[in-house]
Amino acid sequence: MTGYCLDFCSLLNLYCGWGGIQEFSAFGGSWAISDTAFDEFKYVRVQQPDGSLQNTPIDRATVMSQYPLAVLALSGPNEIATFTQLTTEIDDGEAASLTIANHRGLTFVSDDRPALNAAAKLSVPSVSSIHLLMNWATLNPSNAAALPGVVKNIATLASFQPSRNSPYKVWWDGVLSNLSP
Repeated sequence: MTGYCLDFCSLLNLYCGWGGIQEFSAFGGSWAISDTAFDEFKYVRVQQPDGSLQNTPIDRATVMSQYPLAVLALSGPNEIATFTQLTTEIDDGEAASLTIANHRGLTFVSDDRPALNAAAKLSVPSVSSIHLLMNWATLNPSNAAALPGVVKNIATLASFQPSRNSPYKVWWDGVLSNLSP
């Protein structure tokens, strides 16, 4: 069974796509985020009836009630040393989550290219939220049918799309092209 440690942006993407984190249960395993990255999760954009987007404060108690996401703090001198080194390359939230993944044998989840490169240098297994969505869509037919809406929510509410040279760009654009008008 796999354990995952998310960075803030991957949590935001999946939260916006699914309308919460309840879908983590479909994967099995355990899910965590560093306290540093979770501290960045302060609001989400919500689409209003008129189509406009409004920043809405996030209710962490509601998020935590959807799935038992572990919020982990750095611990011990080895983790602090790795974190300190990583913050010279990547943002603090990504550095803390990657440090935890590295020292605790978890798979790092990020959509940030520099963070994924840092994970590769440390030989930490990593996946993107897009990769997780691709897997989620195969778990049952209703997930596959919901996928275009999920991807649209991520693009709209999280303001995310893969870069033009991402290996997921063609897949992403193909899913969005399947949206009903």
